[in-house]
Amino acid sequence: MLVAELMSHKGKKLSELVSERIALFPSSVEINSTLGNPQAAIDWILSIYEKDAVAIDHTDGISLDMSGGLIYDFPILNR
Repeated sequence: MLVAELMSHKGKKLSELVSERIALFPSSVEINSTLGNPQAAIDWILSIYEKDAVAIDHTDGISLDMSGGLIYDFPILNR
């Protein structure tokens, strides 16, 4: 009911309201996978992106800060 009221009050479609929120509060896209050899994947990623990274964090996998707010995060999770 609240969403319908907001749509009526603003005179906008739901897709317009959602697009505004996404523009204001973007979120990352997360893809989870299970790998047989996660360290080999980390080594491959480093071979491609390490030279362009501003900072690299090896805590629980690898995070690459590529400047401009872009961060690639590849955690190794023990489940």
